[in-house]
Amino acid sequence: GLLAGIAVDVPLHPLDTLKTRVQSREGFWPAGGYRHLWSGLSAVLAVSLPGSALFFVVYESSRHFLERRIPATQHDKYKAMSRDAVAASVADVSACVVRVPCEV
Repeated sequence: GLLAGIAVDVPLHPLDTLKTRVQSREGFWPAGGYRHLWSGLSAVLAVSLPGSALFFVVYESSRHFLERRIPATQHDKYKAMSRDAVAASVADVSACVVRVPCEV
């Protein structure tokens, strides 16, 4: 989970910075243009990485818990998809407990 968070946040941070500068009221160039695109990455990682790690831990735990309780047959793919969807929902809610207070 931690590596997944890094794999997403590090390459996309400059793009997010550019998007923010394009949307700036003062305009793209006065907001910084193409300079310092990696500024603020440490703050983003400090918020994002714990949430990503928690998401994957809770997702895997929930998925395994549900697999033991609701076994799926080979012909019933809807049960497997439903289990994964419930596990992902539980994991996302858990990750929001970490992520949302940090972003506010």
